[in-house]
Amino acid sequence: MGFFNGGRFNLTVSLRYMPQPNEIAFLCDLFNRASRSLHDATDGTHSIGTVLYAANNFGGADASIWVHPNSDVWPNSTSARLWLPTESTDISQDFLMRPTIMAHELSHYLYDLLPAQRFELVLDRSGSMAGAKFNQLKIGANFWVDYVNPIEELGLSPMREVPPRSGHEARCPRRDRTRPPGATLDTLS
Repeated sequence: MGFFNGGRFNLTVSLRYMPQPNEIAFLCDLFNRASRSLHDATDGTHSIGTVLYAANNFGGADASIWVHPNSDVWPNSTSARLWLPTESTDISQDFLMRPTIMAHELSHYLYDLLPAQRFELVLDRSGSMAGAKFNQLKIGANFWVDYVNPIEELGLSPMREVPPRSGHEARCPRRDRTRPPGATLDTLS
């Protein structure tokens, strides 16, 4: 398991195979480049410190990163975090040729960065949604508005099959992907 100390991330890498000659030197260069990028991105406050390599499946569950032999293993740090024991970032040899992929996966593993999620709710405002159906629509949509996470984006798009009954309805522009603080869907009724 890796650890953070004095501005440095110290990592363990378990190679799930016996590496070819010069492959460890290649990995050292890869992590040196990733460390320079991390150093630049954090204005000199963080870098990668010691990286310990274990070949032929040694390092096991406590390794920070598992490198699989050329296989169908896609890079994945979905649940792995530096501070979680027995959680590792998975990557295949195939993807080591692209340092940006390693940097991307390390951003999840080291900093708990999650990809931005974008949701678009299309709200049916046609005549068939009058009464109880429209009230259910508002309840369901308010659930999404209330529980969207800070890193997520939620867009609201009304859909109408017929023109509105009055010109006083609120409109949610399709390009507006964020909700104003305190906004609710009551203005759509």
